[in-house]
Amino acid sequence: MAQGRTARAFAEHLDSATAHYKAGRFRKALDDYKAALERAESEGDAAGRAQALFGAGITDLAMGRNPRGADRLARAATLATEIGDESLVLRSKVALGSALLQAGKRQEAKTMIDSALRRARAAGMQEQAAMAAAELGRLLASGGQSQEAVAAYRESLEDAVAAGARTLAAKSAVNLARALLDGEQESSGWAALTEARARVDALPPSHDRAYALISMGRLYARVASGQPAHGREARERSRETLQSAADTARAVGDVPALSYALGFLGQLDEAQRVRQGGYIAHGSRRIGG
Repeated sequence: MAQGRTARAFAEHLDSATAHYKAGRFRKALDDYKAALERAESEGDAAGRAQALFGAGITDLAMGRNPRGADRLARAATLATEIGDESLVLRSKVALGSALLQAGKRQEAKTMIDSALRRARAAGMQEQAAMAAAELGRLLASGGQSQEAVAAYRESLEDAVAAGARTLAAKSAVNLARALLDGEQESSGWAALTEARARVDALPPSHDRAYALISMGRLYARVASGQPAHGREARERSRETLQSAADTARAVGDVPALSYALGFLGQLDEAQRVRQGGYIAHGSRRIGG
C-alpha cells in the first residue's frame, strides 16, 4: 500500500511539474520535478529517476542554470541508456546539445546533436528527429549559416508534422520563417510566416505559444521596416500577434512572457509616434518652403 501511495505521489508531482513547465512557471516546475525525483529515488525507480532528472534538467536550462541543467541531463541520459529508453536518451542528448551551445561549445554541441539526429533517423523516431533537427537549425542560424538552417528547420517541420507533434511543428515553422528572412528570401519568408501563424493559432494556451507569437510579432515588425510592399499589413499583423501573445501569457500566468509582449507592443507604439511625427515635420517643411 505504501508503495502504491509513493507511485501516486510521484505521478502527481510529475504531472504538476509538466503543467507548470508548459505554462512557463519554471520555479514551481523545478520544485515538483525535484519532489518526483525524491519519490523515485526512495523506491529505486530508475525509469522515474530518469524522467524527473530530464524534466529538472530542461527546466534548469529554461531558467538559465546551464551547468546544473547539463549535469542533470547527462545523468538522465546515462540512466535512460541503462534501462533501454532510447526516446529519453535522444531527448536528453538533444537538450545537452542545447546546453553546450548556450555554453559556447559549438563543435561539441554539433557533435552531440548530429549523433542524436542520426540515431533518431535510424530508429524511425520522427519526433526525436524533429527535435534534433530543430536544435541543429538553431546552431546553424546562430553561426550565420542561413541556408543550412533553412534546410534543418524544414526537416524538423516535416518530421514534427509526421509525428503529430503540433507544438514542435509550430516552433519549427516560426524558426523556418526567421531563417528565410535572415537569408534575404523575403517572399518565401512572408509565406512561411503565414503558415507559422496558422500552426501557432491552433495550439492551446501555453508558454511555448506565447513565445512563438512574440517571435512572430517581432518578425512582422522586421518585415514592415524592410519590405515596403508588406509594410502596412506587416505592422498590423505585428500588433495583433503581440496582443495575442499578451493574452496567451495572461491566460497561463506567464509573467515574463506578458512583460516581453507588452514591452514590444510599447516599442510599436513609439515607432508609430515617430513615423507620424516625421510625416508632420516633413509636411511642415514643405509648407514653410
